[in-house]
Amino acid sequence: MADPFATGMATLRASAASVAGRYLPPSGPAVEDIRIIHSQPSEVSDDGDLVMDKHSFVIFRSDVDMPEHNGVISIATGDFRINGDCLLDNEGLSWTCPTEPA
Repeated sequence: MADPFATGMATLRASAASVAGRYLPPSGPAVEDIRIIHSQPSEVSDDGDLVMDKHSFVIFRSDVDMPEHNGVISIATGDFRINGDCLLDNEGLSWTCPTEPA
């Protein structure tokens, strides 16, 4: 029987929710032709007066084994630098990475 988490992730990777991209690590060759899910959650500042849009990316581990701090994610709308630690999901199938425009 197939792993339901891996099956779901493969479906998500192939869906319209993901976009074509490229990953450039701080050192080493670029990883071309990857699929990425881009989200822009809003965060309220500590004083509650400012809403800031963030950029977060889900990178499939089948494309990039371990994204690194300061790596660059390129999609059609621009380049984004990973500015924190990427978090691996519980099943070990995808990374969620915080970024900022590069």
